[in-house]
Amino acid sequence: MADDLSRAFDIGESTPLTSLTDSIQWFAAQTPAGRDQLVQRLAKAPLEKAARGVRIMAFALETENALPMPAGWAELSARFARGPGLTAEAKATAELAALFGDQSVVRQSLAVLGDQARPLAERKTALALVKRSRDPAAIPVYVRLLEDDAFRAEAIPLLMGAGDANAAAGIMKHFATMDDATRAAALTTLTSHAVQGRALLEAVGSGSFDKKNLTALHARQLRNLRDPGIDTLLDKVWGKSAESPAELKAAAARYKRAFAEAPRWAFSSAAGRETFHRLCATCHTYDGQGGKLGPDLTGSWRNGLDYFVENIVDPNAVVGADFQLNVVTQRDGSVVSGMIERETAATLSIRSATGTVNVSKDQIKERQVLSQSLMPAGLLDSLAERDVTAHRDVAAALDAARAEAGEADRIVAFGSFLTVAAALAAVAR
Repeated sequence: MADDLSRAFDIGESTPLTSLTDSIQWFAAQTPAGRDQLVQRLAKAPLEKAARGVRIMAFALETENALPMPAGWAELSARFARGPGLTAEAKATAELAALFGDQSVVRQSLAVLGDQARPLAERKTALALVKRSRDPAAIPVYVRLLEDDAFRAEAIPLLMGAGDANAAAGIMKHFATMDDATRAAALTTLTSHAVQGRALLEAVGSGSFDKKNLTALHARQLRNLRDPGIDTLLDKVWGKSAESPAELKAAAARYKRAFAEAPRWAFSSAAGRETFHRLCATCHTYDGQGGKLGPDLTGSWRNGLDYFVENIVDPNAVVGADFQLNVVTQRDGSVVSGMIERETAATLSIRSATGTVNVSKDQIKERQVLSQSLMPAGLLDSLAERDVTAHRDVAAALDAARAEAGEADRIVAFGSFLTVAAALAAVAR
C-alpha cells in the first residue's frame, strides 16, 4: 500500500466496506505524502465522506504535534465551519488546523486562551488546540497562565524546553502550593533547558528554592544538558557523585551494616513513607500507586535487603534493555530523558518520569541510548538532615498498620522497604 497510495485510495473509494476505507485513510495519514493525497481527495469527495475522512485523520494523528500542512488543506478545511461545540467534523477540522500550524486558528485560540473574561470551558478548548501547534508565540501566554490556578498544572509541561527565565521564575514562585504530581512536572520543566536550569540552580544557591526538592534524577537531567555553566553551578549546590565501582561497593556495605546494626526504635515508618514518595514514587508503583517508569515494587521485599541496597546504590550494575536511558537533545537545546514508548514517521514518544513527551523528529538534534539505568546513582545524596534523625518507632507503626489492614504480607512488604529506606538515610553521607 505504501508503494501505491493512489491505487489504495481508489479501492477505498469504491469498496462498500467502510472499515476498509477507514483503514486506508488511517494508514495514509501516518506520512506526509499520504496526508497530501488524502487531503486532496477529501477536498473533492462528497460532503458526508469528506466529513468522515476528516474525523479519521484527526483520530490517526491524535498523538502528533506540529506537523507540516498538507497540500490542499485550505480547500478542505473551508468545507467545514471551525469552532468548538459544533459538529464532530468541525471539531476535528479545528484540531487538525492547529496541528498543521494554521495561523488563523492558532491566533484566534491564543486570543481566547489569554482572555480571562471568556468562559473557562472555551479557554480550555483553546488551550487544547494551541498546544498541538507548538507555536513559539504561545510561550508568553503559557507563562501568564502560571498565575492562573485553573491552568497552572496544564501550562507547566508546555514550558518544557522553552528556554524562558520568566517561566522558571513563575514555576518556582508557586512551587510550594503545588501537589506532588504538579511539583514533579515542574522540576522536569525546570531541568529541561539550560536557561531554566540555570535559574533553578541559582535559586538553590541563594537559598530561595529548597535543595531538598531536588533528587539525583534532576541532577542527572541537568548534567545531560551538557552546559558548562550548568555543570559549574551543579558542582557548587549539589556536588560531584562518586561512582567508581570500589566506592559504590563500599557504600553498599555501609548501608547493609547500618541496617543490620540499627535498633528497631531508630526507624519511623512515617518518615520512611515520606522518603519513598519523594524519591521513589515518581517512577515506581507500590500496591497500585505511583509511577510506571520503573519496575513495580509490590512484593519486592521478598528479594531481601541485598536487592534493595545494591539496586539503589548501583542501579547501573545490571540494566535490562527495557530500562536503558534514552536521551534526546532537541535543536533548541532542551533535553528529554526516558524510555521510548512509541515511534512514528514524524514523532518520538518518550515516557519520562512525569508522563509521555512527544518530540517531533525534525526537531531532534541527537538521540542516544545509554547503557545506564533510568534510575540515577546517588539517589540518596539528596536526603536532608531531618531524614537522618526522624526515623523512630517503626515497630509500633507496622503493628498498628498490620492490625488495621489485616493483610500482613502487604503491610510487611511496604514496611520492609520503608525500613530499608530509613536505614539508608541514616548513613547517606
